[in-house]
Amino acid sequence: MTWGKIYNREVYIIKSLEQNSVSENTFLKKLNISSKTLSNDIKEINNKMKNCSFIEKKGKEFSLFIYNYSLYRKKLDEIIKDDQNFNNERFRLEYVIRHLFENNLAILGDLSFEMIISKTTLNKDIEKINKLMKPYDISISGKPNVGIKLVGDELNIRNFIIENVYGIKFEESKQIEIIRKIVVNTLSPYNIDKETLDRVKMFLNISIMRIENGNSISQLPENYSYNLKKFSNEIGFKLRENVRKSLNIDLSENETIFITIPLRGMRTPLITSKIPNVEIDEYIDSIITDIFKAIKEKMDLEVDLGKLKKEFAYNIYFLLTRIKLDYKIDNNIKEQIKNEYRVAYKMAEIASKVIENRLDKNVNNSEKSYLASYFQIYIVDKLDLVNKNIFKIAIFTSKNINGWAIKRKLKEADLNEDIYIDVIDGLNIDFSSFDVLITDIDLNLSIPVISTKEIYNISLTKNRIHDLMEEKNIGFNKGTLKSILLNELDDNKFFYLKIKI
Repeated sequence: MTWGKIYNREVYIIKSLEQNSVSENTFLKKLNISSKTLSNDIKEINNKMKNCSFIEKKGKEFSLFIYNYSLYRKKLDEIIKDDQNFNNERFRLEYVIRHLFENNLAILGDLSFEMIISKTTLNKDIEKINKLMKPYDISISGKPNVGIKLVGDELNIRNFIIENVYGIKFEESKQIEIIRKIVVNTLSPYNIDKETLDRVKMFLNISIMRIENGNSISQLPENYSYNLKKFSNEIGFKLRENVRKSLNIDLSENETIFITIPLRGMRTPLITSKIPNVEIDEYIDSIITDIFKAIKEKMDLEVDLGKLKKEFAYNIYFLLTRIKLDYKIDNNIKEQIKNEYRVAYKMAEIASKVIENRLDKNVNNSEKSYLASYFQIYIVDKLDLVNKNIFKIAIFTSKNINGWAIKRKLKEADLNEDIYIDVIDGLNIDFSSFDVLITDIDLNLSIPVISTKEIYNISLTKNRIHDLMEEKNIGFNKGTLKSILLNELDDNKFFYLKIKI
């Protein structure tokens, strides 16, 4: 059993279409429903969202069109709110899991009374939860009159929560605002990106919640230990001190290692000078060598990264760390990358086999898509530089800022053949061929310049690029919010806007 079978289908369909157009087969497979059921769901959504948006099916693909955004948000919130009750299966399952996560024991009768459901329904829900927990080797166990509880390794319990049910309700813990301040104050000097900040906050929140109920991590697998010279240990020490001062809780070494997992497995940092002691050793170098040998053998493609090898190696370093730690970062555009970066994805599949053989670990589809994006940026893009109808971005940075990480983040957000990004080596070039320069150096040029002083907040850069693209009449990119915002239009002005797919 998987969570995919107990989605709130309406919310899932809408949220998916906010990101991109989705094929009918993708919905049918993900939701495990028939074409007729999907058609009925779409009709019901369109009925609930009338006067603000509609979902259109063209061929075998669905797209979302929004023409009154404020009303759209209000109606979507109503759909989500209506779903937050004990009549909804997923809501019940998540409630039971969260209750047992926060409390060491629960009496079956008390829990069924609290949820206003029968013991029979609750027992069936527990059976479903245990099926979901089976891959993590944990379960809900106990006796009706004595109590039920979560049983299994503490790290596995936490990993299940993080990967499946952590959400807004967990953010309602009494300590969450203090935890947020601890994380922001500790990590701000390192210019860590917001995604990693949020995940450190999540790990710390989970750790505090469990410690307060007497559930600490007593033992970690050997591969979780880290070299004391690594930056994550430095930050871990500071987090530990700030938690002690703010919450009067002494974090053990194992808890500190757990909290710093998002730092060790983050996507490649933008500002490498703030992240000292990340060393690309001979082991990682040998894996990269094996990867390109395999690509040569399977695709007859000779790859020489030259001076780009270090930047590529940084990406591989953090990717390998995630795989070693079983730390998962979902890529919500993995299917799009697979479909659009075909050559790069083939390279990623070959590389994944090499990594799996070396680490004896599985490489999931999100990591394969991240690998594909690295190959696309560092290799495939270099094979096809001529495209007249494109928006050209140049990136030139000092040694303090990782220009290739900026490119990678922009490419992931803006998958579009209408954008070309080049990380340049110097300023002695003709900038007239570019539409914008991203740099941390003060320059006076004839083209727009975007400062990278705060580049770790990549959304600001993307918004500026979108504005410049609109000025050039290129329009929004396929990787961003796919729905079309028409909230400034009234009935007399409404028109159908076609987007090149």
